[in-house]
Amino acid sequence: MIMASNIAIERLSKDNYDSWKLQIEAILVKNDHWNFVTGAEPKTEITGDADNATAVAKWISDDQKAKADIIPSIHPSELSQIKNCKTSHELWTKLQNIYESKGPARKATLLKQLLFTKMSDSKNMNEHINEFFMLVDKLKEMEIEIANDLLTILLLYSIPESYENFRIAIESRDELPSPEIMKR
Repeated sequence: MIMASNIAIERLSKDNYDSWKLQIEAILVKNDHWNFVTGAEPKTEITGDADNATAVAKWISDDQKAKADIIPSIHPSELSQIKNCKTSHELWTKLQNIYESKGPARKATLLKQLLFTKMSDSKNMNEHINEFFMLVDKLKEMEIEIANDLLTILLLYSIPESYENFRIAIESRDELPSPEIMKR
């Protein structure tokens, strides 16, 4: 875990891109560097006059500050992925391409994770539900919609045997509750 602007965030690894992305984006916005990372603040082109030279130097400085906000938040094992990136935008795009794949393999992996998610008896129920619906949200982002009844059933069967009475009570209803109700 690192401290960025007095805020603790977990370093980017193979398993936490989505949560890392939200946290580092908030830090970049707070530090007025988000526009450099997204490319909304295009690189100032050199024209030769003194005012332009100052603007170019400021752009380079601000862009490097954006990179400096991001790099310490990446686990050392992942740094080799971005070592040749010159700008914060290039770095961000590279990370997106690596960790935000929307190809068939990524879809299959997320769907398998959802299908085979099991909560251990020692795990917190809220934590389990959050992880379950985080997978559902990732699949929705890839345009994979799962019917509400199926989501409810998957969630019911992802909880431990110690919740068997709860599962039976829910299944014996005339209608299954929606996933949103199950979140509560």
